[in-house]
Amino acid sequence: MLLRKVDDHEVSARRLVATLPMPTSFRAAVMSCDVDGGLEIESALPGTERFSVARMRKFRLGRTCAARAMNALGKNVGVLPIGSDRAPVWPGGVVGSITHSADISVAVVAASDQVAAIGIDLETSKVLKPSLAERISTPGELDGIDVEGADEGLLLFSMKEAIFKCVSRFVERFVDFTDVSVSVDTDRMTFGIRSSTLPALHSIRGEIFGLYRVDSGSVITLAFREATARQSALPSKPGQ
Repeated sequence: MLLRKVDDHEVSARRLVATLPMPTSFRAAVMSCDVDGGLEIESALPGTERFSVARMRKFRLGRTCAARAMNALGKNVGVLPIGSDRAPVWPGGVVGSITHSADISVAVVAASDQVAAIGIDLETSKVLKPSLAERISTPGELDGIDVEGADEGLLLFSMKEAIFKCVSRFVERFVDFTDVSVSVDTDRMTFGIRSSTLPALHSIRGEIFGLYRVDSGSVITLAFREATARQSALPSKPGQ
């Protein structure tokens, strides 16, 4: 039997997902580009016609990862189509999110009667350039992030990426990094939206709940909004 070599990024990603305290209604899958048996995707699938070989490989990986997560949810579907905003079009009754970093893909899904929206982000680059960290942060925002083993700029970038994926269906417009300011509770390893310049988020920002974990410099972040916005079974959000 041939044993597949598992790289450090994959080990870290699997450890991050395993330790992320997701609600019990969530299902997740982690895959590496080294894994065979992915979905067969027609090159004529609308939106993929001009994909390079490398991009098609990553697309196939993410869609296969999503299919595995949905199978765990009891939803047996094929390839997710691409929406007009380039995001996956999830089947009825399902919300989800896909993230790629290096040759790793992570997908998280949940039933839409339990969860209104999900955003997941994985970053394995370990460090964000200081100049980029400055551009994505609001005044004083980085000062509130002091997490051992993580680059503050990279963690902030990942938190905002997860939030943007989560709120995209409510905002329906391009969101700039400085449109949202994040609050972080480093003791509980949670985050939320402290403030936003977007009117569409003013009424729901307190209903977006975030979780993060750090492993060997890599970070994973998850942002979601419950369908009922109860949050009763969750730890308190930062600032509450």
